[in-house]
Amino acid sequence: MGDFGLFGQLSQLTYFDPTPSAIAAEHAPRVYSWVNRMEDLASIDVSDDGWISRDRIAETLNALLCEIGRVYAPFLIANARALNSKAAEVRTEIDGHQWIQQPFPYQGKCLKWLREGHAALSDSDRRLVDEVLSGTGCESIFTASI
Repeated sequence: MGDFGLFGQLSQLTYFDPTPSAIAAEHAPRVYSWVNRMEDLASIDVSDDGWISRDRIAETLNALLCEIGRVYAPFLIANARALNSKAAEVRTEIDGHQWIQQPFPYQGKCLKWLREGHAALSDSDRRLVDEVLSGTGCESIFTASI
């Protein structure tokens, strides 16, 4: 299931952009083949027993969520603040280093959609999500003031 997260990026690089597509075909033929295989999963039936149970989510995804909370969440928050203040630059610290770039409106929308989705959860589902995110840094996506 985690393959789908990589598939989105790799499909762009191997199918649609000619330069990385040629590089992948020449230097990473197995990646190229894997993307083709992932693209052709339409005939596979998916059953509910193949998914991670709700009580194992934190255990399974904690390292990934910590990485997102450490690197991406600070950017999302700083980017939204820069957009709201109409600043020319996003300035924040990521991984102990100064991060500066232009604001991205799309990531501002992504943060808005994440917050709206979180707010729309039932109380029990929101509690579960908050428990899973607790201590990962991702909780700031929903709690930081913008």
